[in-house]
Amino acid sequence: YFEGTMDGSVRGTVGSVCGRLRGTIDSVYSDAIIVNSARMTGGIAGMINGTGQNTISNCWFDGKITGVSRMGGILGGVYGNKANIEGTIEHCLNTGDIAVQIGKGDVGGMCGIAETWCTLYIKDCLNAGTFSTVGEGAKANTHIGTIFGSVTQTDSVGSKVIISNSFGTKEFYDKLVGWKFGDEGIEQSSVAFVSADEVKGYGGYQW
Repeated sequence: YFEGTMDGSVRGTVGSVCGRLRGTIDSVYSDAIIVNSARMTGGIAGMINGTGQNTISNCWFDGKITGVSRMGGILGGVYGNKANIEGTIEHCLNTGDIAVQIGKGDVGGMCGIAETWCTLYIKDCLNAGTFSTVGEGAKANTHIGTIFGSVTQTDSVGSKVIISNSFGTKEFYDKLVGWKFGDEGIEQSSVAFVSADEVKGYGGYQW
């Protein structure tokens, strides 16, 4: 259980449990308030960038994140750096609020971005959180998804996201996946919107 305020205004990768994950986080509830002026911010972990098994499981985020871009209710992003990194988010719930700077993006209810030779699995997850913007300006926010934000899949980048049995509400955003570049960047099975009324019966631990 984590409760408190985290300020990453010095510019860093920020999460309420850890900034950079190389390993496993299991069974954590967090209602932290997180503020970060840099990219890669997650409710539980900021970024996965380690080889081996990297997993976030049975976690619930119910706090608030305010940041610039590359933000997720559970994980900010996965960064492979040509090392073929793998990460998994499984059986996790987000009911928190994500507030991104106006005109910025790569935001998802579970994870914000997968980039540079990596594979991310999102399994058995629910996003019933909220999305908002901060600041002023006319530029639209881009690459926002209720489950996942942004992935690029090309011969030179090669990232992939595989989503299964995961759901989100349109109260967060009206797209399940914000943006993909490349036809093979996303695989989905049993991924859908649910209404807010449909998720009222789920306590965090029941989900």
